[in-house]
Amino acid sequence: MRSSIRLGAAVALGLSVAAIACTPAPGGSVAPDAPAPADHADLALGAPAGTLAWRGLDALATARITLPAPTGANVVESSFPLPGPWVQESRTLGRLRVYAHPLPFLTDMPRPNYAPLGAKLYRGGTELPFVNDPEDLRGGGWFVEKGRIKVLALESPERWRDSARLDVPELGATIAARTWSGSGDAAAFVRTEVTAGAVTRPGIQIPAGGVVTFSVSIPADATLDFGVVRAPALLPGEGVGGARVTAFIGDDEIADARAASGELPVDEAVPLAKWAGTTVDLSFRADAGNPANVVVTAPTISAKTGRSPRHVIVVGIDTLRQDALGVYGHPGGTSPELDAWARQAVVFTAAWAPAPRTRPSFRTALTGRYPLAAQAAPTIAETLAPQGFRTAGVVANVHLVPRFGFNDGFEHWHYENGATAEQQVERALAWQSAHANEDTFLFLHLMDPHTFYAAPAPYGERFQKGPRPASVPEIFDRWHIYRLMEAPTFGAAEKAWIRAAYDGEVAYTSAILSRFFAAVESLPGRTVTAVHSDHGEEFWEHGAYEHNHSLYEELVRAVLWFRAPGGQSGAPTIDAPVGLQDLVPTLLDLVGATPSPTDGRSLAAFIDPARAAERPALADALRARPLVIGHLMFEKERWAVVYRGWKYILHTGSGQEEVYDLANDRGETTDLVDRAPPERLASLRAALAEASGWPVRPGWRLRFDGPRRPVELVFDAPIADAGIIDPEAERTTRANLEWGERPQVTVSEVGTVSVSPDRRTVRFLPGPRAQGRRIWVACADVCPAGTARIADGAEAPLTSGLVTLDSTTLETALGTLITVPAADEAIAAPASDEMMALEALGYVAPD
Repeated sequence: MRSSIRLGAAVALGLSVAAIACTPAPGGSVAPDAPAPADHADLALGAPAGTLAWRGLDALATARITLPAPTGANVVESSFPLPGPWVQESRTLGRLRVYAHPLPFLTDMPRPNYAPLGAKLYRGGTELPFVNDPEDLRGGGWFVEKGRIKVLALESPERWRDSARLDVPELGATIAARTWSGSGDAAAFVRTEVTAGAVTRPGIQIPAGGVVTFSVSIPADATLDFGVVRAPALLPGEGVGGARVTAFIGDDEIADARAASGELPVDEAVPLAKWAGTTVDLSFRADAGNPANVVVTAPTISAKTGRSPRHVIVVGIDTLRQDALGVYGHPGGTSPELDAWARQAVVFTAAWAPAPRTRPSFRTALTGRYPLAAQAAPTIAETLAPQGFRTAGVVANVHLVPRFGFNDGFEHWHYENGATAEQQVERALAWQSAHANEDTFLFLHLMDPHTFYAAPAPYGERFQKGPRPASVPEIFDRWHIYRLMEAPTFGAAEKAWIRAAYDGEVAYTSAILSRFFAAVESLPGRTVTAVHSDHGEEFWEHGAYEHNHSLYEELVRAVLWFRAPGGQSGAPTIDAPVGLQDLVPTLLDLVGATPSPTDGRSLAAFIDPARAAERPALADALRARPLVIGHLMFEKERWAVVYRGWKYILHTGSGQEEVYDLANDRGETTDLVDRAPPERLASLRAALAEASGWPVRPGWRLRFDGPRRPVELVFDAPIADAGIIDPEAERTTRANLEWGERPQVTVSEVGTVSVSPDRRTVRFLPGPRAQGRRIWVACADVCPAGTARIADGAEAPLTSGLVTLDSTTLETALGTLITVPAADEAIAAPASDEMMALEALGYVAPD
């Protein structure tokens, strides 16, 4: 298991790129079309530059690792008696007073909404409850604030008969991950990941006095580069000084690097010409006086080969509606720079995201797998890094924090929630220019079209027809607007102002990206660029606002285009249906890399003129392929499939079906489900099953009122299966497991469902939360007749409508079922800075 180290809160990163200007001129300017080669028959992306000669993290298995012997100081106590002193504060809550004691471990969380490191406070053998908000507590408990434990009690804990004790079960494991035990796999121990300020990198942790030595063959004209970070202190008294690491080749010292606690990595670059053509011992030695482990990040040797480098750049634009760009038909001049760039790119007009929200869509865009499978799939960076690519990501959305694994395979990951396009472009170009002569993969994420729609002048005002309506806050999120929508005064003027503010963000993003594209176009070698969005934004087309609440086109149509090296005059516009799952296999195909299994198809034939003969067959295959869409958080669960010009939507809980003719009704204004011929409905249901991999079948939904005794359903012929509909599927705000939210009602609390061996009897044993919940019974084909009966009680024919069995009432309905697997996202508590980012961006509703 990979250990992980985090340093402090985000630290501002001040980078400047002297050779590349990225600040937009006032009002923006249209980037001219870059010149395209007359003959673009060969993309020349398959030949590697071969600059990456050695990667230290790949060589750990054969490294000689000498670590200091463990001592008594290595033993970590995870239970802390707290006899005192306790300081009484002036705050009171009724008869309860607040008493404070220093926290016996360190945390950068000023006011965590959960017990840090799983801490538990005991009074003797009784655990006291941890509280998020002391105002909600009336019976005593504790919370953490600015590094101190705060207890709400009638008297000071110093006077308790059974003294206070804090158990911190995760502390020992956390420190053990960076404390050598004296046995085990040393290579696994030293491999880690460290976050310093806003930058996350993989690295090699070396305890004070430790040495890691590699045997390395040094090529001609080579350079060693690495970073140095001091691991954080977790316990008071561990020291706050900097850590030092010295690099040697043999007995020659080649670098002496020092890093202070909580700061960004200190980067070193060492020429190795003296040892060219020889095999040497390269050692990293941690100073014996270090107060904590030092981490050597991503040690790498690169060599100039004279071959042309390849650059693969992916720009993911958050919350960008496809039809907000001129290249997709917007008439208002929102994106002249991007439109000019797209004229030499292959533009896909019929592209879909797998979800109307960030995290699942970017999981797919970075792996080529649909969102559920993507959680365990390698990223494109993990595929490209072993093939000689330097890898970096620069992201600005809290949903892309490293703990979700988006940074896997990236040697440099810079995350700052809500960073502007100018900041993001500057950071991306700083990294890219430092690796201009190497094969690189860069992922640049821009957040600007997301709320708050606060583009700088002149972009923010460019499309406004008048002043901001008084009811619209200067800074707002989805919750502000939904409250405004309840007022009778909220109308066309407010909606127009909000949409114009969004268009201003699109214009700002376009202007900034024109500078970025001009810069990367001037890089040496060959650069292929992909641009995509993760989802769109609704502006009341279906009566709602923002995203993550429906599967209609304004939210799930995606931007997707590819620009070949140098651009391509007359590049085709493609109307074959594609999805974000096609992004990774396309890029890997273009550079000749072998992909891991994906759910997508390579679209390279549309980009490479030399493969034009493949295009008709590829287009036919894409039109025959259904595309699945889902993963809502802010509405009841439903799933959609796009297939042969139609969209079909199935609601998991209610069974409601929707059908839209996208070819003639792009705005999805007319639901044709009642007019669709049976064969079309059957085809669309089968397409949803094929695309999702989940059964879509006829069956029963049964909602229970007042169940106390077991209920049996006895059928005249075998049924296919039965189960419980996840209560979360019927909530309008689903629990976000990756943010630590727990379901209000779990499937196990609803009860259990069993099917007899002959598949003719379904038995439901109600649990404590069965009231108002549904079970499902799927039929293999036509649903057989059946009888409902209660244990030792009444029975009645199973018919659509209400079925009464003594004190239990069943609300039953025949319809179409989709059997969705249980969510496998782990419940994980977020850090306090993540929660603040979620609240700021409107992902978490205010109290």
